[in-house]
Amino acid sequence: MRYFLFILLLIPVLGHSQEKKVYSLSEMIALAIHNSASAKLANSTRQTIAWSFENYKATLKPQVVITGSLANYTKEYSKISQDDGSFRFIPIKQNYSNLGAILSQSILATGGDLSLTTNMSRFDDFGNRYKQYSGSLYNLVINQPLFAYNRFKWQKQIEPLKMQEGEKAFVQEMESLSDNIVTYFFDAIEASVNKKLAIKNLQNIQHLYTIEDRRISLGTTTKDKILQLKLKILNSQQDLQKSNVDFKSAVYKLKAYAGIKDTSLADLLIPENLPAMQLSVDQAIAAAKKNRKEFIAFKRRMLEAKSNLESANRERYSMTLSAVAGVNGSDDNIYGVYNSSRGQQQLSLNLSIPIVDWGRNRGKRSLALSNLKTEQYNIELEQIAIEEEIVNLVQNTELISDNIKIARQADTIASERYDLAEQQFLIGRIGLTELNIALTEKDEAKRAFIKNLRLFWESYYHIRRLTLFDFVNGTKISYDVSD
Repeated sequence: MRYFLFILLLIPVLGHSQEKKVYSLSEMIALAIHNSASAKLANSTRQTIAWSFENYKATLKPQVVITGSLANYTKEYSKISQDDGSFRFIPIKQNYSNLGAILSQSILATGGDLSLTTNMSRFDDFGNRYKQYSGSLYNLVINQPLFAYNRFKWQKQIEPLKMQEGEKAFVQEMESLSDNIVTYFFDAIEASVNKKLAIKNLQNIQHLYTIEDRRISLGTTTKDKILQLKLKILNSQQDLQKSNVDFKSAVYKLKAYAGIKDTSLADLLIPENLPAMQLSVDQAIAAAKKNRKEFIAFKRRMLEAKSNLESANRERYSMTLSAVAGVNGSDDNIYGVYNSSRGQQQLSLNLSIPIVDWGRNRGKRSLALSNLKTEQYNIELEQIAIEEEIVNLVQNTELISDNIKIARQADTIASERYDLAEQQFLIGRIGLTELNIALTEKDEAKRAFIKNLRLFWESYYHIRRLTLFDFVNGTKISYDVSD
């Protein structure tokens, strides 16, 4: 009887001493999407990629820059050559300042750049009390590489793909978060089931012990049977204590990952109602190709490899055309600079053609071509791997759904069998060994049912992550910026 009283005191302490909040799997995922550190990191990464794309677009627009040196004062002695060949050291006090503005624009079609500049400079010689101004009303400058690699042409194709890749990567990260929540959730579910089984088993064994303890005085049972039940109680107490610790640890990990701050215990609803998915292998593969970041990355990687190949091909020689047209002048008066301005033109063509480079350029081109082929083969293999993973997952999901039905029936049958075995034990038709076998089968059937549920939900969210498509509602998976 003392064991029974001990358990009556122990169970409330272990199992019901704290207020519990009930969570479903969908609620836990929703909380994680809004609160978890993983979700915040994914959103921060998405914003970083978005700002990177905005920065790229800004580089394509005209830029206005103010330049100048407002003060460049010099006071020193300078060596001056005289007519007789001697030198004199003359004190010099001078200042030079300038101010200008540049309006520049990249020429996207050709890879050159165009700029319009204006500037004004002033020179002061304080020793001779002399000043002079010089400047240009405007200068139109163009620098144009000829037959060169045009990075703007490739960036125009690659940068939008990076942006799309980042958006899809965010959705995949959020689905990975859901996938991970399923793992932590069922870790806690299994720990909760083990705890409940331990409590129930301990109660059942204690009940049997109480009955047998009464029979010992009547001579209808044996001392050996009583000792067996006592040992079973001690083992069950250890199981209960361990399962309670495991449950608390699993719930803590689940809440920590989901970003839930309170540390109270939680009850978790076992998600037994399975969604009806309209799923086929062809649909899943088509959805993955349309929605996953990898298939955008495949296009980007091929473009980058082709860009590197063109860059290597264009590096054999370089030619640059530079032209300047404008007006400039100088005067002792700032207004006179513009009155005395005259036309200014400049044209230059610079080239660099290697005569002997010992095969360096050929090596660069060969390496870039080899990298292009290697990237193509890697992409083909990665695409095959993704498709194989989807095929296996879809087929396994169908198998798991059938296994759940069987596991549910086995759980019910094993529970009924144990109840019958317990009754037969009480009337002496079976021994404790047979009862223990029935108990073990009951517990294993319950755990097998939970395990199959876990496999289904892991597969369900894994398919979502692989395809970014909701096959229950038939819609593409997306998340708002506020998520």
